[in-house]
Amino acid sequence: ARGGIRFDINGRISGVGVTATATTTKMTPVVDAFEIVDPDTGFAYLTADEDGLRLQNGKIVLDTGTNMKVQGLGFGTSNQFVSWYGPTRALNLCDEASAYSYEKVDGSAYFGGSLSAGVIRNSARTTDITNAATITIGPFGTNGEPILVVTSYGLISGQTIAYPATTAGLDDWEEAVTLWGATATGTNPNRAVNATKAISCSIIVETDGPLGASSSPFSTLTISGGTETLVGTAPIVGDSDGVLVYTRTISGSVTATDNSGGTANRTFIATLTTRTDAVLGTIQSQTISLTATEE
Repeated sequence: ARGGIRFDINGRISGVGVTATATTTKMTPVVDAFEIVDPDTGFAYLTADEDGLRLQNGKIVLDTGTNMKVQGLGFGTSNQFVSWYGPTRALNLCDEASAYSYEKVDGSAYFGGSLSAGVIRNSARTTDITNAATITIGPFGTNGEPILVVTSYGLISGQTIAYPATTAGLDDWEEAVTLWGATATGTNPNRAVNATKAISCSIIVETDGPLGASSSPFSTLTISGGTETLVGTAPIVGDSDGVLVYTRTISGSVTATDNSGGTANRTFIATLTTRTDAVLGTIQSQTISLTATEE
């Protein structure tokens, strides 16, 4: 069976054709360019022409259910990524500490995998949320070459506050938004807030090694700031409650090189020694990752 729409303009053919059998079907657009357009704004999210395929303001997500690869403009805990590969999670929870690899909008990148059969890689990650979390890799063998040791940290915390559908509830919501430093937009029933600001904190993760814990850290990861977002909708008096959701995200990493040489087994221990002004409300996740790579 065949059907479709066919245009013939002075011998130039275009249109859409559909063919079908009892087991297969096929649709074939015959056009110079293809677009998917927002009916409200006229903005073309997806375009295809002789110059290639372009996706704007969208994301490509390849998800196995365990790990996922995401590509798109501005996503992650602070809209910092254009590409991210790591454990499956919501896009706004993609962060540096959890990633196997990533590329950022500023051009910086990280790759935590193996590039050749000759690479020796040992790594571990803890999700302990206490303020003295620690992770150990080793003892592990070495060929005596320089070993790159990457210590990474990530923390997400937050809280949700509900406001009743009363005049007092609306006033309290507006006051909370102002105190945070944001400006709400719109009018009820569409008044809302979506803002991000930088926060100061003190996170120190000390890594001991290469032959075990010592009095002098092998490397020190110091993080002095992060981001906090405020998202919510205002109460509608006499109708529905309002809400404000606060989310604080802190992350960072440091790389150091073990040039001690020799073939003695190595052990590295990363410990969270300081966590000040970092947690807002309830901790949603905290990770410390330790990776040693020898080529």
